[in-house]
Amino acid sequence: MKIVSQFKDYYDYALAWQTEENDWAYNREEFYGNMGGIISNIEQSFRILNQDPCMYYDCNIWGVHLIFFCGELHVCMRCNMPYEKDTSGKYIYNNNILPFLKEVQKKGRKNSTKHFENDYYFEEILANMVYILDTVHYHFEHLYQLNYTPVFIIDVLGLKCNPRLMDYKFQQIKEPYQAFQDISQFLFGKLIAPEKPMIEVSNATKIEKHGFDKKISFRKRKE
Repeated sequence: MKIVSQFKDYYDYALAWQTEENDWAYNREEFYGNMGGIISNIEQSFRILNQDPCMYYDCNIWGVHLIFFCGELHVCMRCNMPYEKDTSGKYIYNNNILPFLKEVQKKGRKNSTKHFENDYYFEEILANMVYILDTVHYHFEHLYQLNYTPVFIIDVLGLKCNPRLMDYKFQQIKEPYQAFQDISQFLFGKLIAPEKPMIEVSNATKIEKHGFDKKISFRKRKE
């Protein structure tokens, strides 16, 4: 697989590890695609989790992203903790989100002077996050075909196809080689490879293949 792109991603150097070469390519062009009504039943919760960044205790929640990767769904929460050197923020995934938020809440209750105000909003965040994690597990295969892409992200801005995964620190979910292999296999197996056409074989060819003479009938051979 070749990659045609205007940007680099964390799994690109796995190109050098390919054991087989082929003539098809992954056109990794970023664009906003068709949502297909996928978040209609979680829209309210999704908007609450993606409102303007707010500080809850010592956690600044910047938003939630649904990352669809080669048939897999990963829920990602982006946040920032004050006084940390990494200003790009934390990216917490899947089953680690709720334990992380509850730990923030536990520490915040001890130190915050705005205990009740923080708790009210934080409980709302927790409830909607639980709903998202429990609900967004239904069929979404059509979105890959609809947008002709192996990777897309749904966030407050819409559905973005072919995003740069390193911007979401996706390497903590998939190692570079595994990510490259998954994309390559998904592209060829789900999006590119056409059904193999049936080859019609003539009767004459069938006769010769079985060792018969096509000029003489094998039912009425001369004695």
